[in-house]
Amino acid sequence: MTKLFRRQVVGGLGAAASLSSRSAKAAGTITVWWSQGFYQQENQALKDLVATFEKESGIKVDLQIINGPDLLTKMIAALQVDDVPDAVQAVTGERFFQPQAVWKDQILEISDVVATQQKEFLPAALESCLYYNKVAKKRGYYAVPIKSSTLMEEIWRPLIEDAGMSADNIPTTQDAFHEFFQAVQDKLRSKGKRLFGLGYSMATKEADSNTLFHAFLVAYGGAGIVSPDGTPHFEDDNIRKAASTALDRLTAPYKK
Repeated sequence: MTKLFRRQVVGGLGAAASLSSRSAKAAGTITVWWSQGFYQQENQALKDLVATFEKESGIKVDLQIINGPDLLTKMIAALQVDDVPDAVQAVTGERFFQPQAVWKDQILEISDVVATQQKEFLPAALESCLYYNKVAKKRGYYAVPIKSSTLMEEIWRPLIEDAGMSADNIPTTQDAFHEFFQAVQDKLRSKGKRLFGLGYSMATKEADSNTLFHAFLVAYGGAGIVSPDGTPHFEDDNIRKAASTALDRLTAPYKK
């Protein structure tokens, strides 16, 4: 399968990554793995897009819609045995396999595809797809951003008021902000309400937990844990302190 053909796939489907180590299993056919949507309408919209792409290009698409966790497991295993799809859209793939796969030169660079639509993206979206390839010794675009997410902290105002406090009293610094809600919890429990003041994602293998940890890591000064050239700084005292503090601040409420 030529690189041009692969780029046509990514350009036409807007897939999140195109993998370079697989030969075509059938002439004129491509294999695409895609994360299952949360709503049926998402999956149907994808099927409609694929049908349009097939009609306009004359290329057959073997589309496999797979639930998120299973897709990640399947993708990681596929990379190990060098039997990957032509294109993959994997929610949280940018955390669990894409950076390492690019580092090892297993994913095709598609900077030319991104360039055709670069003005349409926010800088942060483009930066999220700009990976370092250790073999090529340079950074490049190895994915097309098609969705994004943000870490939010939702506050339930009626519960704060029920505790006799005001949202205007919420502190704006990292530690004091979270301690405020533990105080709200204590007040509500004194009134017989079995509620938790903090709702952290604390799973051992889950994207939201990973994101939450990194948010805390950055808040405590650990943003430089990996430099732009891909060099880790695990032995840096400031990084180690930031990581230790982040872990402590996340687990202390749970232990309590």
